[in-house]
Amino acid sequence: MTKQELLETSLIQAVCYDRNLEEVQRIANEAPELFTHERSLGSHGNVLACTAASWHSTELLEWLLERFPEFDIDYCHNGVSPLICAVMHERKSCTLWLLERGALIDNPEGRIPPQWSAAMDEDIQLLEHLLELGADPNRMHVNLDTFPLDVAKGATRQILQRLNAIGLYERPDWALEDIPGNAVMGELMLKLKSRVSPLIVDVQSDIDVRLRMMAVNKDKHRLLFTHGLFALDATFELSLVVAHRWNPYSRKTLSRFPIELIKRLSHYFYREAEPHDGLFIDKEDEPVKDLVWPEGIVGMMLSHLNWADGFSYTLYTLLPVRSKRSVKDIKTVEKNRSAGWQKGAIYKKTHQAVYSQTSQLR
Repeated sequence: MTKQELLETSLIQAVCYDRNLEEVQRIANEAPELFTHERSLGSHGNVLACTAASWHSTELLEWLLERFPEFDIDYCHNGVSPLICAVMHERKSCTLWLLERGALIDNPEGRIPPQWSAAMDEDIQLLEHLLELGADPNRMHVNLDTFPLDVAKGATRQILQRLNAIGLYERPDWALEDIPGNAVMGELMLKLKSRVSPLIVDVQSDIDVRLRMMAVNKDKHRLLFTHGLFALDATFELSLVVAHRWNPYSRKTLSRFPIELIKRLSHYFYREAEPHDGLFIDKEDEPVKDLVWPEGIVGMMLSHLNWADGFSYTLYTLLPVRSKRSVKDIKTVEKNRSAGWQKGAIYKKTHQAVYSQTSQLR
């Protein structure tokens, strides 16, 4: 092992196991570069702040920010920020220390809301404190699709109920309203044996469309769908299938792509185009040309796909197109009808797998 690798190993031991601040300080004097790069745990960097937040005291956090003021206390590694880590490990002193310094509660790259953990742990004081600081009571656990209300018990549940918090296991709000098109989504939910999340991913108030989602394909994917386009005479909805661990809150360009794509296509079908089998949407077309498209994808093709047996509505799927020559092949439309979940994936080798589809009444 090189000297650098030996120091990294010593740092892991000192931080994660021995919790030896003096040893951490010695390593910092010898190799400060280990503390100043945003690298994954094992190479450390800003991830050290997450590990420090799991200590019983704030001494490592305090020293890190004093010694390395460039540290970002909101930096997320694999969806976990220092605050998320502190709350998960029930480290009250570290939690309060981070909150006093303005740590983000609803971190857009975070996957486990602090208020979700507080509700599950029945920590009344912490939950109330987080809510007083502006925490969203309806923030979803990105990995589990559940909300604070779903895991809250006793007093923490009462706190959330007073705020009219939503939950996955409560009846979806759209099903409570007499809105045209609920029959489409209701039957889809039954056929796919899945619940519609109460989370509203995005709202397009100018055309009164909301973006909702549900876990599908045995929780291997999420279906991101519009709720409101059925107000058209054509009565159709757009939907997009994303990887189950896709983060709907993330502000990163790649994560935002499904939302931005479906928003533009919603306007496109609402105002300009009629959906039909074999319709090709070029990535250079006006409604979507400003998007950063995944590498190797030249556009999307609308295909009639039998998505759920016994489903009484016609379904169309927007499949990724990798060669414009296939668009001109008359056999392509027929082949697309046998496409499954994986064939429609835009990103075949990453967790960001995504494809979209529209449903339309016969």
